[in-house]
Amino acid sequence: MLISLAIEQPDLPAIDAGELHMMAWLHANPAEAVISAISTADRAAVRATHVLKLVDRVVSLQLLADTAGVGVRQLQNLQHHFSEDWLRTVRTQLKMGIL
Repeated sequence: MLISLAIEQPDLPAIDAGELHMMAWLHANPAEAVISAISTADRAAVRATHVLKLVDRVVSLQLLADTAGVGVRQLQNLQHHFSEDWLRTVRTQLKMGIL
C-alpha cells in the first residue's frame, strides 16, 4: 500500500509514519474511506487528505470530544490546533491554494 501511494500520489507531503500508513490505507480502500472520519491536528496530514481528496472527512478533536459529551471546560482548554476553527481555516487555505 505504501509503495502504490508513493507512486500514485507523488505530491503527498512528508508526514508522520502512522499518518502515512493511514493515508495508504485510505488510498487503497476508497470505498471504506468514504465512511471513515479522520482526526488530526497535523497540518501536513490535513494537506495529505487534501491531495487524496478526503479533506472533508477530517474532523477536529473538538468536534469529536463535543459529540462524545466532553464537558465545556475541557473543550475550552483544548489547544487551538485541536479546534474546529483551526481545521476550518486550514481546509479553506488548502481549497484556495494558499497552503
